[in-house]
Amino acid sequence: MKKLVFILLILFYVTGCSANSMEVSEEKDVDTNEIDFDIYMSILKNEVKSDFELTNNMSLKGYSTFLYDELEYDEKSFNILFEDGEEGDVIPVAFIDGNKGILVRKKYYGDNQVYNINFNIKNDKWEIIDDEIVKSDLVITEDYLLALYEKDL
Repeated sequence: MKKLVFILLILFYVTGCSANSMEVSEEKDVDTNEIDFDIYMSILKNEVKSDFELTNNMSLKGYSTFLYDELEYDEKSFNILFEDGEEGDVIPVAFIDGNKGILVRKKYYGDNQVYNINFNIKNDKWEIIDDEIVKSDLVITEDYLLALYEKDL
């Protein structure tokens, strides 16, 4: 009987180990299917930039590109950014040239909400100066971005 229990324990141990190693390899397969956040956000930034340049007939060559939350911003000034947001809107993208910039939020229906921003030297933060809606037909959805992402791979 002791031999049987001992054999069952060994069998259980071996089976358990191989089950764990299968789990790990399955997890690795899942990980390789995950989206690379940096590539995905780069595609988003490029799409917003291209659409802005097209709809505003303005080149953003030489501008640095950031997501709005990468900026040190004045919360009181940027409050309008949070109030104007609607479900389905794209995260705002900032285009910076020196101490001036443009913040673009793609609305869920395609238009661009454009905020002019300036860097306030006194408090070392970005502030919104004014905003306007610029018509655009390009609707950026998650499916749209995922299709571009898969195309780039």
